[in-house]
Amino acid sequence: MKGDVFKLGSNQRVLSDLDRYEGVSRDDDTNEAFFHRVMVEVKLDTGETVAAWAYALKETPRARLIGSRDFIAGRRIRNPQPLRP
Repeated sequence: MKGDVFKLGSNQRVLSDLDRYEGVSRDDDTNEAFFHRVMVEVKLDTGETVAAWAYALKETPRARLIGSRDFIAGRRIRNPQPLRP
């Protein structure tokens, strides 16, 4: 999996703001939040491994995996549409 890694510093308000943006509540046991914040190890392009926060789904989604990882292409395969002039 690829993504971006940002250095946030020691300001806890940044994490609180990100939690609010991602819909994570302080009481992580609520049923309302889809995500929770977890600590993960990530490997940077430099080869260095660092600990980082990530937002993960609380439950496994009830959806099929898109093998191509391309939602639009996968949708076209399942629901082909005729070309419009």
